[in-house]
Amino acid sequence: MEIILRDVIEADLPAFFNQQLDQMANFMAAFTSRDSTDRNKFMGHWANILSDKDVRVKKVLLVDGQVAGHVARYSDKEFGEPEVTYWIGRKCAVQQGYYQVPRKVRFGYMSERAKIPRTTYEEHVRQAESKIIQSVAPYLSLFFGREQE
Repeated sequence: MEIILRDVIEADLPAFFNQQLDQMANFMAAFTSRDSTDRNKFMGHWANILSDKDVRVKKVLLVDGQVAGHVARYSDKEFGEPEVTYWIGRKCAVQQGYYQVPRKVRFGYMSERAKIPRTTYEEHVRQAESKIIQSVAPYLSLFFGREQE
């Protein structure tokens, strides 16, 4: 497996757009747009990111030559602290074995390759998993409620 982190170029944006169309990934993400299907708004947002001097790092993550996600570092205007934002396409995570038991890919490996702190990566994954569990919990209680009867 070859992993490359390089500067984002405009040609990467269609892959980013397609990744964020994934409804499950949008559900798991901490921040999303109101209308993920609005290509023009998405491209405008990324045009702003690419031209913004305050966004210091704008990298694309390539796995075996395919766009797997992106990472950026910027200064939060409200708090004045550096922030890291990233998106790892769910398809890439599945293909690389992140969801297999036992996992073939660990937090440390993924965060190291994306060049973000492991704790930041873990926090985002935990938030996403929490959203999933909370949305599924009512169905599980219905299922297990029937089981106990």
